[in-house]
Amino acid sequence: LNVGESAKEYTLKMVANSASCVSDTVTKKFTIYPLPTFTLTTDAVKACYPVASMSVAYTSKNASKYSYALTKSGSSTPSRSADNVTAATSGTIELSTAGLTAGEYTLRVTAVSAKGCEIASAVEKTITISTQPSVTLNPIDSICAKTESLNVSFALTDASKYHYTVTKEGASEPVESKTNQDASSITLTTKEWSAGKYTLRIT
Repeated sequence: LNVGESAKEYTLKMVANSASCVSDTVTKKFTIYPLPTFTLTTDAVKACYPVASMSVAYTSKNASKYSYALTKSGSSTPSRSADNVTAATSGTIELSTAGLTAGEYTLRVTAVSAKGCEIASAVEKTITISTQPSVTLNPIDSICAKTESLNVSFALTDASKYHYTVTKEGASEPVESKTNQDASSITLTTKEWSAGKYTLRIT
């Protein structure tokens, strides 16, 4: 039977016959309730560690309550969970992610209607908490004016690209700036720079 999105009432009719007696007919009405639906509508759920909270949007039909569990990949124990949260036709699941480590998590949601009908299958969404990129800059030697160049070494963690600027003390515009770099060191062209203090900023 195709119930659709609304409840439908049906009538069962039974007729009893025998060879010598008048047939007896009984009827009984019953209702088939539709299954609720629940859809996680946020395309990609990503954030950088540390993150205090994350939101996952959803839509639902015929759902009264929902429950969820957020479990890190490789673990069998949920890191966060909640039961019997009141469902709306559209809303957001607010996840408290403070204290969670970087990695991939699976958000698994089930829902139930006011009549006790459960969704056909749980819905899932992958949530990624990435490690915050960091840079460690090695000491930079002072040089004399008219020096052709200055090599700067550093170490990147959890980053593939960076950009940098060099600004002279008291100036508003950088003397050198480059974006989307991937080299493991920076060679600054310093020959035309005047004497003074400079700040190198890497992001």
